[in-house]
Parts: sequence; C-alpha cells; structure tokens
Amino acid sequence: RGFAATIVVDGGKDEREVLRELWRLAMNDEGASVLGVGQKGTYAAFAALAGLDYKGQRPLFVVSRVSQEEVQRHAPRANFSAYGLNNYRLEVPAFAGWEDEAARAQRTLDSTLLVSNKTEVTPLAKAIAARCKMMPLGRSLAVETSLEGKVQPTRLRVSRLVHAVGRAYDWQATPADATRPTRMFRCRASIERGAGIADDEEEGGRIARTLLKAASEGTALEGVSRAMEDGEGGERAPPRALRVEIIPEGPVGGTVRREAPAARRREDTRTPSPGREAEAKFRGGVRAPLRRSSRS
Repeated sequence: RGFAATIVVDGGKDEREVLRELWRLAMNDEGASVLGVGQKGTYAAFAALAGLDYKGQRPLFVVSRVSQEEVQRHAPRANFSAYGLNNYRLEVPAFAGWEDEAARAQRTLDSTLLVSNKTEVTPLAKAIAARCKMMPLGRSLAVETSLEGKVQPTRLRVSRLVHAVGRAYDWQATPADATRPTRMFRCRASIERGAGIADDEEEGGRIARTLLKAASEGTALEGVSRAMEDGEGGERAPPRALRVEIIPEGPVGGTVRREAPAARRREDTRTPSPGREAEAKFRGGVRAPLRRSSRS
C-alpha cells in the first residue's frame, strides 16, 4: 500500500503515544497505516489524527474497515488478540501530501451530520454516501460527535461515526455492483470547540444555564466563552466535538468502475418464442414446467 509503517492502536495505547509515533514518521516524511482496534483503539487513533497539525497543515486520510485476521498479522505483542468488528484502517500520507490551510480555505462546508448516542450506523453511512456522491467540487460534508460527557458513551459515538465513514468508503472502493457509479472521498479530522452536541444531560444542562444567564444579563458571547474556559462560577468550557470532514473526489455523480456487458445493455424488443422462453427460464435457474404425457 506504500506506507512505511503499520501502527496498531488498541486499548493499551492512548492518543498521546499514537500522536508521538505519527509525528516521528511525519518528520521523516513517511506515511503510516494506522489500525484502530476496538472502541478504545479507534478513539485513540482518531484523537491523535485530530491533533496532527503543523502550522495549519493536516493530513487527508482514508478510513476503511479491516478484518481481525489482518490486524492479527500485525500483532504488536505475543499475547495480542484482535476481536470484534470495530477494527479500522486509517491510511495517513507522508508529510509532503498533507493539506495546507490555503487549500482548506478554498472549500466550503456544505452540511453537517451529528452523531448522538442513538445514531444508527447504516442510515448514517447511507447519508454520507448519498450526499458525497452528488456534492459539487469545492464543498465538503462534516460528520461530528460530542467529546463531552462520560467516557463509554463518548467512545461509542466515535466508534459509530468511524464505522459509518468506513462503511461508506468501502461501498465506493468495493461496490457490490461495479457497473453503478461510485465516488471516492478522503477525510480530515479536527477537534472543534462549541460544535457538535452534548449527549450528557448534566453537561448540556450546565451549558444551557450559562447561555440563558448570559442572555438575561446581556453578556457578550466572547465573555461567556472566556468564563466557561476559565471555569468561573463552576461552569465548564464550551463542548468539544470530533469533526471528520468528508472531501469528495472526482466528478459529481461518481464514475463507473466497470461497464455492463453489451448483452445486458442491449434491449431485446423481439417477442420470445415459447421455446426461447423456456430456455431462458432454464438458464436462469428456473426450469420450465414439464408437460405430462397423454400416454400415462
């Protein structure tokens, strides 16, 4: 795949350790194939990628699902065991292939999909694929989820977000019907403040109370943000959200990977004879009914 290193990220690594490894490779202008294993590993891998920023330059990467067997082949230790379906490959390019802020500024964020505790993977993946397919060049789609609240629900939301993005990408890369148009895309990860949703009721209540108080007192929004950042009045900072920007590539509407056979494309307007009809049914796996002999 052209990547210098494979980094396996499971529950034994946190995002800071992964970030250090990615930085080391980036400084040597080497790419990496990052395998996020399970919810903990996926969270750590994406948190590290979201923090990978050098003077406004960030990597554009690809997310796809990976099998347990492939993860196991890159086992980082003897007692390592990959299990479950939440395993993903993040293909991170070498530093020379990172996107700078000037290129990013040329894109317009078209719309945002928010991932909550109750979001289902398949409908989200279908929404990503459908919007990406018809999105004009120069625009992108954001998929966001809150990083606030309790740890386990946060990991669950991030896992569902990544699962949906990976599934949508796999549909483009390896379509079930290669004669239908598909459109590839790449991703850009970042941590946004004041974006996303607060799924934790207590956290959401704190923020709502702060904003209501500010509105009643006529406090400027910058003052509210600064107070929450500093922790004044027992309030917390604006909620953080993981944003994965979906950047479509190629022509609008997608491209066909393989043309349909000429026999399938050609429309046969002839009226089939009974013999031809029976032969067609037989070849299609359905035998024509046998007529009983009058001799029996």
